[in-house]
Amino acid sequence: MSARKRDAAAAIEERMAAMVEQSKERKRGSRPVHKRTWRDVRRLPLELIKPNPGQPRVEFTEGEIDKLAASMAELGLIQPIVVIEAIPEEEYHLVSGERRLRAAQKLGWDSIEAVVYPPDIAPKDQELVAVVENLNRVDLNPVEVAHSILGLFQRRGLVGTKEDLRFRINRIRKGRIEDHEEREAARLLETLGVSADHFRKRALKTLFWPQELVLAIREGKMSFEAASVVASAEGEGALYEELFGAAFSGASAEQLRRLRRERRRERLAREIPESRQAGYFRMVAASKALERTLDSKRRARLEELMNEVAELLKD
Repeated sequence: MSARKRDAAAAIEERMAAMVEQSKERKRGSRPVHKRTWRDVRRLPLELIKPNPGQPRVEFTEGEIDKLAASMAELGLIQPIVVIEAIPEEEYHLVSGERRLRAAQKLGWDSIEAVVYPPDIAPKDQELVAVVENLNRVDLNPVEVAHSILGLFQRRGLVGTKEDLRFRINRIRKGRIEDHEEREAARLLETLGVSADHFRKRALKTLFWPQELVLAIREGKMSFEAASVVASAEGEGALYEELFGAAFSGASAEQLRRLRRERRRERLAREIPESRQAGYFRMVAASKALERTLDSKRRARLEELMNEVAELLKD
């Protein structure tokens, strides 16, 4: 977990701890006393853990649950689930960890380790705890980050659609914060330890990817890096299908980038008049030699330049 996310989680915990203690003191009619024993970790029977009625359910594929169950069977539970103690010793509402809970049920476990929060936490803070816990998962991918942020912003009334989210994020990263919704969105991102610029570059774009790519990532069939290369060819028909098939079969992101370059160059070459093709292929050969000496950013820029050259050589 990054230092920024740890600080964000700690800040939320401090605010929640204070709220809990102040609530208790108001009931007692005495002056607030600050304590730090406001949550604990226990082993709870699975039958006592219920879905949180104040939070939307998250849909998971069976592939995701099976993969996690296999990992938990081998390594055990690495990170406890998070619950609210709704009825002391009798009922607990799940805040975070539905996949882990369902995997434990699939494995036939009787109980599971859980971080237990007291019942008198404000509903909005429960939601923030759930999002923070989710964002701090070690296996979290950009697809899940994007859906977590979109869902939180929608439930707070800050955006309606993924297009609205993109608009808000772009204004925040450029410092063009004008209305209440943008101020609240910026505050939430800061609280969660999420950079608007980093979110735009990695997670946000996945909301606009084809569903088969998103599903492949969620089921662990394709890495995010590989999916990014495939997504770059969306709308290119046969190339997209070829890249998707290669990625699904285990091709690395670098292998996919090479395949994409080759196919695009072949297509462009067919569009260049024969009288200019010899010169173009000499440049292609030279660019291939250069590629071996460049980092990924410079290789991408070289590919762009070669595409520009091909466009110039067309009729």
